[in-house]
Amino acid sequence: MAGRAPFRVAVVARAVMPLHGVGGLERSVHDLVRHLAARGVDVTLICPPAGNVRRQAVDPFSSPHIALQHVRYATFPGANRRGTTILDRSTAYPLFGWRAGRLARDLVRAGRVDLVHGFGASVLGYALERRRAGAPLVFNPQGLEEFGATAETQPMGKRVGYWPLRRAVRACSRRADAIIATDTALEPVVFRHLRPAAGQMRTIPNGIDLDIVDRLAGPDGRSRQTAERDDGSAHPLGSETRKGLRFKAVKETGYRKQLGGGHHTLSASAVNPGLEHLGHDCPSMTASSARRAV
Repeated sequence: MAGRAPFRVAVVARAVMPLHGVGGLERSVHDLVRHLAARGVDVTLICPPAGNVRRQAVDPFSSPHIALQHVRYATFPGANRRGTTILDRSTAYPLFGWRAGRLARDLVRAGRVDLVHGFGASVLGYALERRRAGAPLVFNPQGLEEFGATAETQPMGKRVGYWPLRRAVRACSRRADAIIATDTALEPVVFRHLRPAAGQMRTIPNGIDLDIVDRLAGPDGRSRQTAERDDGSAHPLGSETRKGLRFKAVKETGYRKQLGGGHHTLSASAVNPGLEHLGHDCPSMTASSARRAV
């Protein structure tokens, strides 16, 4: 990017680690923002204010390439308790997405953003005005729990309860310039639920966060960690294998998402107005490291 102004991306999400705890979405957003900034991309992260989380010794968003703008996630009293998830997701979430998406729209109109990257219904307000706003919309539908995820059928209660959220997510997907499937195995799932147009779905495979892999290596440079492929074979990870894994992470999608039971999201890609990939060392958006060797 030398000699050019930085590419500018607005990332819109309802949660991010560590501001809102730890989860699959939270990790994915955190690592996307972190790796984009490391590549010199100017990122505006639009998300709710921080929840009740422990203070971090190091601010993960201290990069000069990262700016945070908060939109309140307004929900009903008692939300997040057992049995309230569907009601919250189908009421408060689309409302948040309408407001957060309109903030992204305003940034685009002000000439401060070149591309909007939205997670789920959080980008609804921008999607509804995508054609007038101008900047491309990249849409990551994330887990698609409101559709039943990978299940062929969904219980009637959830089908009824999630109906408003499904409408919001489909409204976003219909207007997106690109819909991300995070694994080839998920392509039929995304297609079944969202019905993307020809060429609209882009598969950005799961990969391995090389920074996390390096931190798992022992002091002698050798790793006590292994990556497990779907065929059961193990591959040691660490600094000495980093070069090979840089390519294996992209070309081989058989690595399982395991690290002591936790998932680690990867990185770092966005799409420019010509829909060319920018990224970390590989064009992965979500990913995981590997499981501990016994």
